[in-house]
Amino acid sequence: MAERVANLFLGQFKSLGVTPQVLDPAKISPDLTQQPLHFLKSPQDDAPKWMLEANETVKRADGFLILTPEYNCGIPPALSNIMNALPPPSFRHKPCGLVSYSVSTFGGMRALTVLKPFVSEVGLVPVPTYCPIPNVNSIIDESGAAKESMVTDRAKQTIQEVLWYADALRTFRKSRPLPS
Repeated sequence: MAERVANLFLGQFKSLGVTPQVLDPAKISPDLTQQPLHFLKSPQDDAPKWMLEANETVKRADGFLILTPEYNCGIPPALSNIMNALPPPSFRHKPCGLVSYSVSTFGGMRALTVLKPFVSEVGLVPVPTYCPIPNVNSIIDESGAAKESMVTDRAKQTIQEVLWYADALRTFRKSRPLPS
């Protein structure tokens, strides 16, 4: 269902004139990371190429939209693994929107309750609006079209908040950099 949900949000971004970059843990590295980038003695020599590239992408980003299925009442290991593999300063003080989905009627709300403190711990700032998508297999078709306006409206609102916070924080960071 991840592609369906991703297609919904990619369409929303496109309608707002924004081109996001997708980092899919399964496509970046199917192997679990054994040691985070920031714990390697010589990151440029010892880190896998995907890790260095993903970290540069995260550092350049102004904000994030994290999509997660509910996985055993939490978030999937691939998501936590890739986020834990990168240094928290790369994420610090950047907004993120949270989207959860499941085939149940709760839309992955249990995953959201795990994800909020997790993203805060790595330094991200979760925006107030979030987007749980219940019955994802029947509400969103394979192309990413939502059959219920509630989902489309919530997706758009979540994206708009991330963009608003990203603009505000980017502007503030330029005028008042964080101390080292």
